[in-house]
This record gives sequence, C-alpha cells and structure tokens, in this order.
Amino acid sequence: MHCVFSWSYRALPQPAARLFRLLGRHPGPDHSAAAAAALAGVDVPAARRLLDVLRSAHLVEQTAPDRFAMHDLLRLYARQLGADEQALERLADWYLHTAYAAVDLVNPAMLHLPRPEVRAELSGRAEALEWLETERHNLIALIHTAGGPTAWRLADALRGYFWLRKYHDDWLDALREGLRASVVDGDLRAQTAMHHGIATARLSLSHYALAAGHFEQARRLSERSRWHEAQAAALGNLGIIHRHRGRLRDAAVCHARALAVVRSIGAEVREAEVLGNLGNVHYEMGHLRLAERHCQRALVIHRAHASTLGEAVDLSLLGRISFDLGELSHSAAFCSAVLRMDLGARGLQAATLAHLALVQCALGQHDQAAVHAAQALDLARDTDSRGAELDAQNALASSTAGGAASPAAERHRHALDLARADGYRRGEVESLVELSAAVVALGRPDPGLAAQAVSLAAEAGFRVLRGRALTALAHARAATGAVDAAVASGEEALGVHLATGHRLGHAATTALLAQLRRL
Repeated sequence: MHCVFSWSYRALPQPAARLFRLLGRHPGPDHSAAAAAALAGVDVPAARRLLDVLRSAHLVEQTAPDRFAMHDLLRLYARQLGADEQALERLADWYLHTAYAAVDLVNPAMLHLPRPEVRAELSGRAEALEWLETERHNLIALIHTAGGPTAWRLADALRGYFWLRKYHDDWLDALREGLRASVVDGDLRAQTAMHHGIATARLSLSHYALAAGHFEQARRLSERSRWHEAQAAALGNLGIIHRHRGRLRDAAVCHARALAVVRSIGAEVREAEVLGNLGNVHYEMGHLRLAERHCQRALVIHRAHASTLGEAVDLSLLGRISFDLGELSHSAAFCSAVLRMDLGARGLQAATLAHLALVQCALGQHDQAAVHAAQALDLARDTDSRGAELDAQNALASSTAGGAASPAAERHRHALDLARADGYRRGEVESLVELSAAVVALGRPDPGLAAQAVSLAAEAGFRVLRGRALTALAHARAATGAVDAAVASGEEALGVHLATGHRLGHAATTALLAQLRRL
C-alpha cells in the first residue's frame, strides 16, 4: 500500500505534493478549501485547484460541497512525509479568527476573554451558525492538538455557541482541555473563563453542586485578576443556582451584588442581564408586577444594544409573568415572538415551547398544546436539558384532554423524579401540584402530595406556587370528603392569589369554594 501511495505522490506537481503533505497535519476528520488554503498559506481559489489535482489522483475525496477528506492510511502516509512546522499555526490562527467572527454573529453578548477585532467572510448569522455546526468536530480536535493559548482561546470563543446548541459533551471536553492549558500558562483570566464555561455547561445539565463549585472558583479568580464583568457573571450564575434550589433570598443577595458590580463599571448590557435575573427571582417570590418592571427595563436595554438573545430571554420571562397574571393572549404572543426569532438556542426553544403548550391548555387549545409539548420534549431530550424536559413532561400531561388521567399522572411522576434527582425545587413543587390534580382525576386523591407542595413552596418562598399548592390541597381534601378542611385550604389559597395577582389561581379557587359551600 505504501508503494501505491508513493507512486501517486511522486506523480504530483510540487505545489499539490506540498498540500498533500500539509493535509496530513489537519487534526479533524474533514476540511474545507479555506482550511486547506490556511494550511498552505495560499488563497482559496489556489487551494481549490490543488485539491482538484489531489482528487484526480485519488489522494483526497470530496465528501460534500466544499468538504474534503483523506483515508486514514493516506493521512498517516502524508504525516510521515513531513511538513512545514508553521502549517498548524496558520491553520489554528484561521480557525480561531473565523470562530471569533462566527460566534460574534450568533451570540455576541456572551462573556468572553478580550480578543482582537476580526473579519471573516461570513454573510450573516445563518452562515455563521452553519460554519460552526460543520466545523465543530474539527474545532474540538484542534483544541486538543494545538494546546497552549490556542486551546483556551478557542474553548473560550466557542462557549457562546455551545450555550446555544447544548452539545454538552463537546462543550465540557473543550473547556477541560482549555483549563489544563490555562493552568500550564498561568493565565488567571483564562482560568476564570474556563471555570465559568465549565460551570455554565454543568448548570445547563442541572448539575447544580458541580456548577456552583466552578462558579465560585471563577468568582475568586476574577477578583484576583480584577476582571469585574466575570465577577458579576459568576455572582449572577450563583444566584441562578440558588433560585433553582429554592433559596430565593440567597439568590436575591447574589444578584444585588452583581448589579452593584456592573453599575460600577458602566456595563449596561450586563446590567440588563442582572435585571432579568432579579426579575426571575421576584417572579418566583410572587412579586409579579415588580418582576415585570425589571424584565421590561432589561428588554429596553437589550433592544437598544441589538442584543437579540437577551431580548429573547426577556420575552420568554415576560411570557411566564403574563401567564401568572392571567394575561393569556399576551403570554402566547411573547412565546410566539421568541420562537419566530429562530436564534438556534435549543434549550430556550424547548422551554418556550413547553410554556406555550401550558398557555394553550389554559385557552382550551389542547391539540395545539400537545404538538408543542411533544416538540419541547424532543428538543429537551436531544439537548440533555433536564429542566426543559421536566416542563415538557408536565405540559404534555396537561395537554391531554379528557379520559387520559393515568398517562398524565405517569408523566407528572416522571417530572417529579427528574426534579428530585436534580434538586430543582421549583420543578418539584410544580410536579407535586400537577400530580395531585392528576390523581384526583383518577379518583385516587392523595392530599399528602399537595401538602408536600405547600410545605416546600412556603419554605422556599414560592408564593404563586404556594397558592396553587393550597388550591390543589383543597381539591384533594374535597375529593376525600373533608369539606371543612378543603374550605380552609381554599380560603388560604384565595388570600395568596389575591396578594400575588395570580388570576387563574384566584378564578379556580373561587369556583371551588362556591361549589364546596353549596354542599
């Protein structure tokens, strides 16, 4: 086989023979003409001509438009021939700068290390996302091959892309390698970025304890290196973890500290992110109008800075707030606006589809709700987004109209198992409330489920959820014949709904109490 390769190689013109040798240094499974041009230090048209020569000699294969690959044995042979030692450096520089430009188009607001202004021949967001999707495996391979500053700079550049697409294995692989390289280099800011990235991936996977450890390391390193934006981001994400775990006061403290930091440095877009996080905390606390004001202010800032992803996150939260305020048409409109933006943010898309399904259930549009909930569940599972999967399971169960309480109950139980496994307190309370309603519909009421939800919601400070749990408890007690206890729970629930402005809960509880008082 070596002899056959040798005959083909020796018959090549010198420029094509040189490119063949250089392609042996490419770390990934395939490449474009532009990557070949970077390796050879020539322009793209010249690289295409040389690739045509190699293809005619059966030394490279064209696998798709502008995608070329070499057989593993040919790659090994090319490497054995030796190559320009600067070729990998040229290739790494091209990949790094193109990645910078691409991620700046798909997720420009993501915190990242300082980097030079770059220009790449990418026509817009869609082409940038397509380039990242196509080159993902090559970029990961390069991080492992190049090491040093290239490894951590490229891992940092890709964080915004991975946040959107949720390729968690590659995300963590890139950042771990980047962290090793940054420790060897002794660069504190690079280490901060790597810990922050690992923590963000862990948070996306609902690995709260692991995420908190890395965010805390990022916070300490950012203080040592005086990187204030990273310090605020670490504090904000620690606040998000506290919120998911049902520690709302601790979450509010973290966000208040983050807000002080970003305002001290005049980072307006970061301020909008913190305001959105504070809005989320107030939403969980049942301060719905205050949450709405925080979120609307964040939306104004994000739109002023053309931060489309930030805008989408704000609209998504406004959709949930509007739902709890009983403004169903507004809630559906906010969700639809997020989905129309088509940002490629798969986790956000899954969560938005799940919430839209709940809105449609409340509007009586159960068939549409079932479709959207199923789409949300597929996306959540594809991206390992367990929080979104929990929401989708509950939404899919709620979308089942009439006569299917048993499958609904099983979905709510599965959601409850997910929440408890992850320590996701809000999800646990939500699932207990929905499960309680499902077993009542089955004729097997269990007031203990709703009672657990009441206790957990009160402990965490989830006021809207506490009101919903009390209403569920009233239903469960009524179904067991404990009318007086049901009335007491319903009246307590009514007071909570009035205080929070939760109109759907208020309407449902009022109807239940009217029914109970006729008994």
